[in-house]
Amino acid sequence: MKIAFYNIFGELKNAEQETLMRLKYVLEKQGHELLVIDRDGYIISQCGEKGTFIEDVAVDFMFTYNTTDFAQIALPDVFSVFAHWSPVGFVINFQALLELQMMNCYDYFGCTYEKDVFKKFVQIDCGDPAFFGSSVPADFAVKPQKQEKRRLFYVGINLERTFDNMRYGTLLAELDKTGRLEIYGPREVFGRTNLWAGFESYQGEIPFDGRTILEKINQAGVCLALNSPMHNDANAVSNRTYEAAAAGAVIISDDNEFVHKYFGDSVFYLERDMSEEDASIRIMEILDWVNENPEQAYDMACRAQRAFLEKLTLDVMAEEFTRKTALAIEKVHDIRLQMDVIDVICFIDKSEDYATILTQVKKQFYQNLHL
Repeated sequence: MKIAFYNIFGELKNAEQETLMRLKYVLEKQGHELLVIDRDGYIISQCGEKGTFIEDVAVDFMFTYNTTDFAQIALPDVFSVFAHWSPVGFVINFQALLELQMMNCYDYFGCTYEKDVFKKFVQIDCGDPAFFGSSVPADFAVKPQKQEKRRLFYVGINLERTFDNMRYGTLLAELDKTGRLEIYGPREVFGRTNLWAGFESYQGEIPFDGRTILEKINQAGVCLALNSPMHNDANAVSNRTYEAAAAGAVIISDDNEFVHKYFGDSVFYLERDMSEEDASIRIMEILDWVNENPEQAYDMACRAQRAFLEKLTLDVMAEEFTRKTALAIEKVHDIRLQMDVIDVICFIDKSEDYATILTQVKKQFYQNLHL
């Protein structure tokens, strides 16, 4: 299939962009082609169609994730899919619930959680969405190691620090005092620099290639896969959980239903109502236990990685995503399954206009039209 991705982040080096790199790798390995388009709908991939408007290219479908921004751009001639990877809590917290109503412009959906969120809030039925999240390719995985001096790994952009209190600021400050924490993150984001200033544990940037972060997690041995409150409220996870499992590390997670479902007791959990000071103490207790019990820690890391490789790799998700999207396209093409007849009323100045209108109508996926 020829697939287009709508990229709202440009050149920003964030989790979404790293996921895109991994997804391009997986889709191409599975025989698909992935084109990237900019905010105006023009192809920016290095290919023969670079600079072409997406409606003028024969793509099977296009998709985006983590934003309602795409819903504000009219691309009626392209089958569009929304990958719901960012909990609705992010939208509600910014008083933009009405933006969810724009989601009815999408033809299909993919997600790993909140499958009924749009129906619940704005009466949009997503049908049977594909199981599709921000995971990692199976062959990026790094084998677990038997380690006796594991350290804590944490990575983040930390842009919140410039606007408000940083996420997990107290927790990370307490762990920073122990000398057993490794923090990674970009040195500059949107012109803001020194976002990790004052942290002795800051180790600098990690090459933005989709793979090196897994090697760094593996070397540290224990990953703090902590989610935002919005993720936990939605029982969702960020990239870090997938990366930690793929990296063969011992995982410390929030008390999260998604993690419980897929990883069970191969992961350490922090209670949600725990203060950050108490959480720091609990994390150090876990780290001590892990280093005192290297065989059991190694077994946990192996079991977590097996769970990832069996059900949560980006390969598995991408296969389901393309397969189910293809089925959704077939369903939309079948006029027998289209219960509503849509009246299209056009005003024309000359007979030649009618041919133009017919050409446009034939481009539409929904064909139960009365012109």
